[in-house]
Amino acid sequence: MKMLRWNTLGPDERAEGLARPAGRGDPALKAAVAEIIASVEQRGWDAVVEIAVRIDGAEPRSVLVAKGAAQARAMLSAEQLAAFELAASNIAAFHGAAVPAAIESEPMPGLRVRKLWRAIDRVGLYVPGGATPLFSTLMMLALPARAAGVGELVVVTPPRADGGLDPLIALAAERCGIEAVFTLGGAQAIAALVAELVKDGLVSWIKYAIVCTDPTKDAVLSELVDRVDPQMIVSGIGEQPALVHLDQFKMGGFTTGCGCLAPVLSQKVLAVKRSNADGRKD
Repeated sequence: MKMLRWNTLGPDERAEGLARPAGRGDPALKAAVAEIIASVEQRGWDAVVEIAVRIDGAEPRSVLVAKGAAQARAMLSAEQLAAFELAASNIAAFHGAAVPAAIESEPMPGLRVRKLWRAIDRVGLYVPGGATPLFSTLMMLALPARAAGVGELVVVTPPRADGGLDPLIALAAERCGIEAVFTLGGAQAIAALVAELVKDGLVSWIKYAIVCTDPTKDAVLSELVDRVDPQMIVSGIGEQPALVHLDQFKMGGFTTGCGCLAPVLSQKVLAVKRSNADGRKD
């Protein structure tokens, strides 16, 4: 792992540190991903299995997590297990407290107005795996969904070299109340999840959070808005890229990176956006 001390880096070094791998813009790679997505859209699960065998060397399986979770508990120290539980408890506590409450008002006699929040029935969660299984990603996705009241969580993660499920992913899944995980990764997993969620009518918006050195020249986002209505895409990287995403790519909104710590900055972003919408360039 390469460590970067941010305060000691110059502008060029910071830009290099934030830059995504150059291979992401490789035309051959993008064409291969587009082919995978098209295959899944056209042939469904048969295409998913075929591609998974070709890339991962194993058919995707729904793996019960209990056995893997027990393996993880056996190989982790008491201190590591305590840290694991502390992280999960903190995530659950924060997102539980963040669930919005229903609002009811009577603006005039006889007229009662309510705003109610309802969780969607099912969500699909992609957890990076393979050589570096990110069990923390699973907790950061699943525990907020649980706090919101989502009924079913469908989790996919790339298989290990032996085709199995990583024990740490299994442990995190068990902690989040998930009984089974699909050993499926890559573009084929995302395409399969999206296909199912679209069929269920559950895709309402997409959070875009790929860091780009120059957000005005984001090839990945340009391709995404060609495929998906920009109003279904939310900028999720922070305030500065959000301005470009909202103005140039016509996204439907943005998530604030500093709304809790620096709400004044977030308000300034909104003010600038509104000014631009009115024809003024501040």
